[in-house]
Amino acid sequence: MVASEKFEVICLEARDRVGGRVFTDKDGDEIGAAWIHGTERIDEKGSIEPNPIYTMAQSFIPPEDLHPTMNFIAVQSDGSELESDSSIWDNMWKVLNKIKGSYESMSNAYQPTQMSVYDFISKNWSDLFAGVRGACEKAVVKAVIEWQSYYACNWETTSIGSMAVDKEYEGDQLLIKNGGYTRILNRYLNEYGLKRYIHLEKPVSKIERFENAPSRVTIADRTVTNPDGTISKVDGSVIEADIVVVTVPLGVLKKGDVEFIPPLPDYKQQSINNLGFGVYDKLFVTFESSIENEEGSFWPSGADVISVVPKSDDDFNEYLCCALPHIALKNPECINHVRRPYDNRDHEHIGIEIANVSAVAGKPKIVMLIYERAAREMEKFANNEPALIDFAHTKLQNAFPNHFIPAIVEVKATTWGNDKYAYGSFANIPLGASGQDMINLSLPVDDKILFCGEATLKLHYSTVHGAYK
Repeated sequence: MVASEKFEVICLEARDRVGGRVFTDKDGDEIGAAWIHGTERIDEKGSIEPNPIYTMAQSFIPPEDLHPTMNFIAVQSDGSELESDSSIWDNMWKVLNKIKGSYESMSNAYQPTQMSVYDFISKNWSDLFAGVRGACEKAVVKAVIEWQSYYACNWETTSIGSMAVDKEYEGDQLLIKNGGYTRILNRYLNEYGLKRYIHLEKPVSKIERFENAPSRVTIADRTVTNPDGTISKVDGSVIEADIVVVTVPLGVLKKGDVEFIPPLPDYKQQSINNLGFGVYDKLFVTFESSIENEEGSFWPSGADVISVVPKSDDDFNEYLCCALPHIALKNPECINHVRRPYDNRDHEHIGIEIANVSAVAGKPKIVMLIYERAAREMEKFANNEPALIDFAHTKLQNAFPNHFIPAIVEVKATTWGNDKYAYGSFANIPLGASGQDMINLSLPVDDKILFCGEATLKLHYSTVHGAYK
């Protein structure tokens, strides 16, 4: 153990690196967290609450290295940009805020319900989208329906109460140049001198607590092959501790890879079971030549994030039929479309958002943001570069059929669903769960076992600032 001024502390890290779901790789790609989500919000008392990650970044990262990505646009499926006399982003938030502030959402924030966001949108369609007209209507509808992708879940299985639990920060969505999120991580580690406490490659397999004695933490057995070919056991050691702080992702707790003796209280284990932990992956695509500012380029100049909207009314009716059949089937033009489960829905380009990170990467590069079923399917061929290139090119060609797609020179996919130290990306609140489950997860056990991480902070789950707070 390492002595501090007040107590002895040791940090057991399962991976061969620090950071967990924060990891900027050698190419500068954000394998885990990428954005600083907002700068501040007005809390319930009317006070300004700054995003602590943004505050930290501001203190040492030059402003020019904090790259805003707020130019969210929608394009039609021929690649032409949708023009509207009002902001698609602003209209999307008007609709989302109606859902968040609804009686159904507020009253079910901290109690389980079987009413999904999908049910609520279907029931209140006319009221929610009243006033959203003209060229941006399709884009706003699609943006609202696809919003759950940012939580690696879908509206059909997400509790309506979840919409009143999370409190987003407003302001810029920022990417970090010249080192990415690891710059913040390293600053934090160095400022508090934390590296000397951390022991890498020490996955925990068991935590035992006793009434009048220290808890016992067992490091998982591992074997290594020695230079002479022999096999050695390198761990299985036990550490005693007065207080154990559990920071493993919710996915690991759900998997049961850490055994608790005696078992966790029923209320806490039930909350672990209740909460969702979705998969949100990225596909990094690097091109041979520029993707914008040239004749025939598929990327609209200046756009940061693109949502592709079906161009024809028939295509859009099919999209609605797949997403919200209760509404779409009232339209005679949609009657003949086949209803498909939401997670099976992948009509050409639908379901994947695209971010342009060329300005941060210093070369023509995009990131395709892929979630849940599509992400799990992609992970099956994540190590097959030709298959990934074909996947990326097909998606882009479907989304931009009348534009030139430059040759793809490099692809790389994340695989958080298959990561044995995560089993997913971040928490969400499905049907039958509520914000109370996150409160339950955060509570200590016998004042000996403490829990923290993004899934334990109801107001900011699924974010770095949530994990930090």
